[in-house]
Amino acid sequence: MSTSPQAHPDPLHWQGPESTAAWTTVNVSEALPEVPTPLTWTFFARGIDEAFFGGFHALGALSRVELRAPRSPDQSSCAIFHGRPALNVDLFREMAARMPMTSGDAMETALFGGVKVGGAGENTLRRYPVVAVKLPSAMLTAPQRLRADHTDVIRWRTDSLTRLEPRTARAVLSEAWDHFRHSFFLHSLGTMLAQGQFEQLTLAAARVGAPGLERDLVTGYGSLVELSLVGDLWRAARGELPVEEFLASHGYHGPFESELSSRSWREDPAPVQTLLARYRSMTEDEGPQATTERARAIRLAAEARLLDATPRLRRAQVKATLRMARTFVPLRELGKSSFLHAVDVARAAARVLGSDLCSRGMLTDPDDVFFLTMTEALGELPASTQDTVTLRRGRRKEHAQLQIEEVWRGMPTAAPQVEVTRAAETELCGLAVSGGVVDGVAVVVTDPSLVEDLGPDAVLVCQATDPSWATLFLQCVAVVIDVGGPLSHGAIVARELGIPCVINTRDAVRHCRTGDRIHVNGTTGVVRLARQHA
Repeated sequence: MSTSPQAHPDPLHWQGPESTAAWTTVNVSEALPEVPTPLTWTFFARGIDEAFFGGFHALGALSRVELRAPRSPDQSSCAIFHGRPALNVDLFREMAARMPMTSGDAMETALFGGVKVGGAGENTLRRYPVVAVKLPSAMLTAPQRLRADHTDVIRWRTDSLTRLEPRTARAVLSEAWDHFRHSFFLHSLGTMLAQGQFEQLTLAAARVGAPGLERDLVTGYGSLVELSLVGDLWRAARGELPVEEFLASHGYHGPFESELSSRSWREDPAPVQTLLARYRSMTEDEGPQATTERARAIRLAAEARLLDATPRLRRAQVKATLRMARTFVPLRELGKSSFLHAVDVARAAARVLGSDLCSRGMLTDPDDVFFLTMTEALGELPASTQDTVTLRRGRRKEHAQLQIEEVWRGMPTAAPQVEVTRAAETELCGLAVSGGVVDGVAVVVTDPSLVEDLGPDAVLVCQATDPSWATLFLQCVAVVIDVGGPLSHGAIVARELGIPCVINTRDAVRHCRTGDRIHVNGTTGVVRLARQHA
């Protein structure tokens, strides 16, 4: 078997001439925090790219000709380097420069936690007239499209899982890919619109001398799908909802739920039983209804403060922005729920396909299917299929032992991962996304399904979160997350549940150990760690 890169190109590393663009792993690692399997990456990559270009075309920033023009790898919105998915910062800055009321710096800060690249993407008026026409239309139609897609994908998922068998596995996998790409496009469009409203609220708060007030203005909505998840789990823990009904509605969630090779609650409900046991020990005052009512009171007070301090001539505009934020911030999470339904169907279809390929002697383990690409899984298998899978398994393990920069231009430098040197006390700075100050005990979590006990003063410390993590938030006094921004999933859920949150700390998981004393200031973005044994 040849092992040359030419004979066996690595789906988890850049293919083609060396890049010259600026890239970042920040933000995209919220969805794919680990080194993905080849099937997962090729499933996501096309959807991310279509959503980026389709979304900016829908907003008017990109012409139809540009949308259809062939692109080089450097002109793609996403790529993968040493197993780490990355987004093209230059492209995001370029699109922001074509939009009114934002800029390349504002876009980079909002999506990636700060201006690390800068330079490219100076504002141009060229597309402003088109944006002025298309943006209002997108804002008017997107909510209905997101809700309709969510209803449709739930109905389709239920039907697909009932008719899944070896002879239909490839067709269902293909359908899942189509549904995913459509849902991801709508999710991305909703995210762009939500981000625009958040930026406007940030400016409005700064104008009245209240920077940071925007955090309290985008909370207490009560309509997030994650609150439905937490609420149903709370009801199931109290015998008000059968566990079977809970799993029928929320079984598509699970640890690392964006990774196709992971096991959702539909397949392994054991983590749900652990969560139910914890929720039974909590009081009503700690429950989701009480916490969301407190968050709503905070938002209403912040809105009144902002409007009272805003000059009368600006109040109508600010009120409109507040209304739009109340619509689009929750819809961002609805779109994510939709594409995760499609991911779970793809997961199920891939497993059936893997078992079928095993029965025919093409693979030795059903989970080997996750080391194929989507093109291979849906079409012609690679020559020496099992040899190719074995090689890719080895390369994925190699990638997992490396680390690369978070932001770079061209090609990143990969180096072996090293342990950080831990001082007796460490101060980390991130983004303050949910206010409040808490002292507690750190619980470092890399896999939410393995958490046995959080404790009464638990501060959850993790790299990134997905919707299934919302079930842990309710049991914590604060959350510290290495990756994300003000409208990341973890930030939104923390605000809704009224717990302090600092996000984008970069290295909290590496510096912190379970049992360390930890001080979290969700108002300033400062986290202080004190070693359990200094």
